[in-house]
Order: sequence, then structure tokens, then C-alpha cells
Amino acid sequence: MDLHDNFVIAIDGPAGSGKSTVAKMVAARLGALYLDSGALYRAVTLLVLRHKLAPGRDTDPIVELLKSSTIELNNSDKGTFIFLDGEDVTSEIRSQEVTALVSEVSENLAIREVVTGRLHDLAQFRSVVMDGRDIGTVVFPAADLKIFLTASLAERARRRHLELQQCGTVIEFTALQEEISRRDKYDSERKVAPLKRAEDAILLDTSNLNSIQVSDRIVDIFAKLSMDLTTN
Repeated sequence: MDLHDNFVIAIDGPAGSGKSTVAKMVAARLGALYLDSGALYRAVTLLVLRHKLAPGRDTDPIVELLKSSTIELNNSDKGTFIFLDGEDVTSEIRSQEVTALVSEVSENLAIREVVTGRLHDLAQFRSVVMDGRDIGTVVFPAADLKIFLTASLAERARRRHLELQQCGTVIEFTALQEEISRRDKYDSERKVAPLKRAEDAILLDTSNLNSIQVSDRIVDIFAKLSMDLTTN
């Protein structure tokens, strides 16, 4: 493997660990496609909410709805934009209503199969950097490089609080920290594709690192891995 081959880099971690920001940077630096699996699940969750369906009860209708809907991720210099049936829902998928339901939606096995299939289609013909909670364990278990990012709960809550403020969303810091803690527990204990570090994933604690420093480390790790495989 070298920088000219198609490759897959999987970046997993809990909410607020910085994985989305870092994954975008790494993808840009390596000339790869950035795929935000979490954004796909959020778009699906928005679709479920709009049609007043329940992920634990209405699996078949949701799957049929997904098959007839389009979800697109468009990367640009201004960021990643999410389109649901041609509508820009980039801001709406970050609402508290979507956040409260997305873990339950992403736990549904039938829904996961559809979304995973779409992710594989997108990654079929080019290099990708993808972030999520189970990319290295379930979606792309054979990824060329697996990274697991973590950070202290307080630091992750601070980052998410700032992100929400920038989007115009007001939420008390303590309530947000409790919400992230609950989601950590839910995602780690769910039966389907739980949040966990792959055995061969490299652990990076980002508590005291900014996104540039973290992306530097991942690019360096990938370059070393590429060189080792080329020379061996």
C-alpha cells in the first residue's frame, strides 16, 4: 500500500472526541473522500422523525422509505453538506430531537444494513477516510488503518457545547455533559455494533491536543505504515 493505492482509514470514538473534524483534515491532506457515517444516520433519523415512525416498531416501513430516499454527502471548502431528497438538512440533523433518537435508529440492524451498503458503495472506487463508532469493528473491519480517538468527558462536553453555540443552539453545559455520558453508556452497551475500540486500532487521547496536532499524528502514522508495507 502507498499513497497512490485506494485505502480506507477508519476513525472511531465517542461524541466530542474530535473524530469528524480530524477525519475531514486527514482526508483533505491525503486526497481521499471524507465520509461521515454519523451524518448519514442523523439524516435517516430526521427522515424517521418527519414520517413519525418509531425505529423499534416500524422497521419495514423505515427500510422501504430509505430505499426510496436519497441521502447525499457533498464535501466542499466550506464543509460537508448533507442533502436528504435534494434538501440541505446539514443544520437540521444536528437538532436535539435528532440527537435524542439517533442512537436508537443506528442500533436497528435492518437500518444499519442499508446504511452500511451505501457506505460500501461510496468507498468502492476511491480512497476514503470515515469516522463513526463502529467503522473499524463492523463497517470496515479490514480498513488499512484504524484509529480510536478519546478525550475526557469534560473536554468532550466543552467541544460539543461550543459547536452547538456556533450553530445557535442554547443548552446548559451540565445537561449536555450528562447527555453525552448517557449516550456513551448507551452506545457502548448496545447489542448491535457497540462503540468499542478494535483490537488493532491505535488509541489517541485528544484531551490536550488540537485537531491539527491529531491530524498530524494520523497522517504520520499512515505514512509510516505505507512505507513499512512498501519496503517489506
